[in-house]
Amino acid sequence: MANLLERQSAAKLFMAGVAGMVLTMILYLMMPVTPAWPLFLSGFIGGLVGGIVYVTWLGAKIANLFLSKRVADPHVGLPWQVNKLFLFNTLHNVAALTVIDADKARNVIEMMAAYVRTVNDLFSQSLTLLTQEVRCAELLLAIEQERLGDRLQVRTEIDADCLEVPVPGLILQPIVEHAVLHGVEMSPEPVEIVLSAHRQAHTLVLEVQDNANITYDEDKQNQALVNLGFPDLGRLLRSHFKNRTSIEVIRVQPHGTCVRISMPIA
Repeated sequence: MANLLERQSAAKLFMAGVAGMVLTMILYLMMPVTPAWPLFLSGFIGGLVGGIVYVTWLGAKIANLFLSKRVADPHVGLPWQVNKLFLFNTLHNVAALTVIDADKARNVIEMMAAYVRTVNDLFSQSLTLLTQEVRCAELLLAIEQERLGDRLQVRTEIDADCLEVPVPGLILQPIVEHAVLHGVEMSPEPVEIVLSAHRQAHTLVLEVQDNANITYDEDKQNQALVNLGFPDLGRLLRSHFKNRTSIEVIRVQPHGTCVRISMPIA
């Protein structure tokens, strides 16, 4: 009952903000230009604040959903379900887009819903197909492209004979997040991220590579990998494949980083 009232209050706040914007727009058109602009400005700001509060409330509910699931789930060692910074950045982007481009804001919300649903599905499975992992990574990158614009380009090179290979769920997510946060975000130039997969005999090789032109700091790089859950990712892979799997972080010349995962194909 309390949750229902909370949802209703948040929805009413959002609708009140929208109604305030519409009402002040009408009054603005009806009144003389000079005295009307303060009224319009105050109503516009009030509506914008209402929208931002609602989107922030929605983000908090999504975050709490995943945090509570992590506590209750035996896979508590996996910290990368939905990165908080990614979630907050996306919600702020949506809040801004509601003012300047409502259609694009709706598109981002729909992609975010599909992404959260996909992450939740993959998290509940011990193994999934690589095609689902790639789909999850592509959704994450599509959402980031809406925020970063031309600063981020994406290319996929997935061999067709790899798509149906079983892999542990959510192994690409922390690697893609690393490429965005410590590649694109830190580069003064546009960055291309390449997702690739191919077979080498009985081994599946997955790579996420970026061409970010940034100064390489090994200590910061290692700390970033820890923060994004790479040690836990390594433990997850070893729990499935023992010592027949590996994760490598490779410096690419003339600039860029490649994270490579190798695992046996059953």
